[in-house]
Amino acid sequence: MANPGRLGELLLPGADLLIEKVDDDTSRKLRYSASAVLTDNSHIGLNTQQTNTLARYLLKKSLVPTLEKSEIVSEEFHVGKNRFDFLMQENDQKFLLEVKSVTLSSNGISMFPDAITERGTRHLNELSQLNESGIKPTVLFISQGSGDDLFMPDYHTDLVFSQTLLSLKDYLSIIPIEIKWKSNLELSDRVKLLEIPWRFLDTRMADTGAYILVMHISETQAISIGSIGTVQIGPGYYLYVGSGMNGLSARVTRHLRKKKRLHWHVDFLRQIAGTVKAYPIRTPHNIETPLVVALEKIFAPSIPGFGASDSSQATHLFFSSSDPYLSKSFQLLLSSFRFSRPHFHEV
Repeated sequence: MANPGRLGELLLPGADLLIEKVDDDTSRKLRYSASAVLTDNSHIGLNTQQTNTLARYLLKKSLVPTLEKSEIVSEEFHVGKNRFDFLMQENDQKFLLEVKSVTLSSNGISMFPDAITERGTRHLNELSQLNESGIKPTVLFISQGSGDDLFMPDYHTDLVFSQTLLSLKDYLSIIPIEIKWKSNLELSDRVKLLEIPWRFLDTRMADTGAYILVMHISETQAISIGSIGTVQIGPGYYLYVGSGMNGLSARVTRHLRKKKRLHWHVDFLRQIAGTVKAYPIRTPHNIETPLVVALEKIFAPSIPGFGASDSSQATHLFFSSSDPYLSKSFQLLLSSFRFSRPHFHEV
């Protein structure tokens, strides 16, 4: 599958996939590729190598809002050591266009990226420095969601990319669109321009919020956990809820590190965990308690008092026998907190 993203909210057990047979590439080890996943409302393309094909079709048919009068001059255009997707021309002025595929969508919002993209951040910075022709360099985000009306950078997943996009919005033309596939899997000519709630994003770029830490324990062990004492930890996945209102990234980075002075309850559990994954939720509001309440509706509470010394909740630790990342209920919970819609005055 030609997609470097995580796609966790899409590739869940039982998901319906479209499989494409590839016969003309003898260098391939596998004869089939996953080309799309079918959701309740949409057909989401998974092959990012086809993104430029989509863009070319839309541009040549003048279906991209604000680019109806623009023409493709060249593809895979090089400027020094940098390569951009399209060199465009409108009247006698040329400009560069970079295309990004958006697969992350929920609550009427399309978001990009779904994984940290240093390359994407570099492209934004490089494009912003090439604004010489009078027409701003352009970034075209193509979303395959259904019924969305807003686009936002995914500041929960990649804060640096999101902050960069926000800081360069006056130097780049940013065009987020939503496309739609017909029931026969042909591309519709319906293209919708999505709105970017810039004022809302201004309030979301601070590195504050809450997080869910998922730790995998492979075998039963007895460990001493600070004031709690010695407890027996069975194999499985443990979900811990914490907050970082004075520096979310630093708090999460500390949890991911094994070598440190053991201080919080979670530090002791981290010492025996194999894989550890963090899911931050960036917000200026303290959502630690609502996040705990939401998790306890899905997963079993574990170790009374764990991480709850200054909390009204019985525990901040929960247990799952299987990887919660592959659980639809966990993905829906994460989306419900991450895909927060702005109020009218914040748009």
